[in-house]
Amino acid sequence: MKLHLLLYAAGLLALTACSGNEEVHEDAPQPLTLSAVQMNMVSSNGDLTRAIDGYYTAATGFDGTESVRIYMGNETAVYNVGAANAEDSYHSPLTPATTRIYYPSGLVGSVKVWSVYPSASAPATALAEATGTHVVAYDQTGEAAYKASDLMYATKEVALNAKTTPQVLTFKHQLVKLKLIIAKGSDVSDIAKVELKNVKRQATVAATADGMTLSNLATPSTDEDGDNILISGPISDTDTHTCVVVFPAQAWAAADFIKVTSTTNETAVFQLTKNDWTPGAEYVMTLTVDATVMGLTTTISGWTEGNENPEVPQPLDSAP
Repeated sequence: MKLHLLLYAAGLLALTACSGNEEVHEDAPQPLTLSAVQMNMVSSNGDLTRAIDGYYTAATGFDGTESVRIYMGNETAVYNVGAANAEDSYHSPLTPATTRIYYPSGLVGSVKVWSVYPSASAPATALAEATGTHVVAYDQTGEAAYKASDLMYATKEVALNAKTTPQVLTFKHQLVKLKLIIAKGSDVSDIAKVELKNVKRQATVAATADGMTLSNLATPSTDEDGDNILISGPISDTDTHTCVVVFPAQAWAAADFIKVTSTTNETAVFQLTKNDWTPGAEYVMTLTVDATVMGLTTTISGWTEGNENPEVPQPLDSAP
């Protein structure tokens, strides 16, 4: 009988030990497992997205060489963006560069996760008053500079009872995108460059679980290119060229907006009055540079709120 009792007691101890292990496992720290995807911005005519124009592909979005800053509660860390997975809806896995973020304990309630791309522009802490600085490149004619300029933000609320499930962060574009479709007339000299003028390229970035705000637009102190963005380099043919740049939403008040400079130092200047940009939206402008505009300053009109292609008139109200 004593032997039976000893065996029974040993069995109870074994069951208790097993049950204790299960409880510890359920309450063990759970790492945040993420992947990322970009939100394509559809233009007003419904058939264009921000993923095209030669810089992003519609399928992949991220290249797999970028980094983002992740926030959850008071924790933050930089995560590397991996190559898009074609077998997982082209999501790009996110892996910690050094420090890994863990979910809080428990299975009740939810937690908000948010992220900023590029990581270098993000606030270094998750404190509400923390800020970062983002500068868009002067020369955005190359793929790398354009992508590094394209500030994005993502946020998601995750139920704690789903914290073992990998989560997808959808990154949304935060800057205005200008798509310039330009052609040179055969009656003018070759174009040396096309620039966006009077554009503040630096912004203070504040990012919380509830959203991102940009403020304190300024001239960058990090370079000597001032308040300009290079839209296009040399154009010698009469073909149509599509150029895209991004910039923080801001106002132009009868100020120079686009300047075209020829190889013979002739210029065509297009002024703009507009303060109703929608951050994240794409705006399209079609421009023909011929003898009727060279040497003149022309006012752009008819660019209503939204993503409509503005009317670029013949220089009725122009000055040499």
